[in-house]
Amino acid sequence: MKNYKNKVQLIGSFLNPQFSTKDNGFKFVKFIIITHESYLSQDGIKSKDEMYHVCYAFGKHREIIERFVSIGGELAVEGILINRSLLIGHQESVETGIHVSDLLILNNRN
Repeated sequence: MKNYKNKVQLIGSFLNPQFSTKDNGFKFVKFIIITHESYLSQDGIKSKDEMYHVCYAFGKHREIIERFVSIGGELAVEGILINRSLLIGHQESVETGIHVSDLLILNNRN
């Protein structure tokens, strides 16, 4: 059970890829997975929530995304939660994201 303490699985729409290379040549992609959740409120009104999840992919997963995944396509990702400290102006904030360890292209829009 210890292997499941920090595990995330998401299925959603692929959006906003930002391909980057660090000064040392390390390549990665930051992207968004959008998930939707529908539910009925206590009043019987159907509501829909849209959530944005920041993801990071490296190595072969970055290459797969770059070559095969289209914006709006459905993607399944598995990984772990990570926190990054960001300095925006003079204020520090923490961004929670997903470090992708596996992915599956489910429906690719062309």
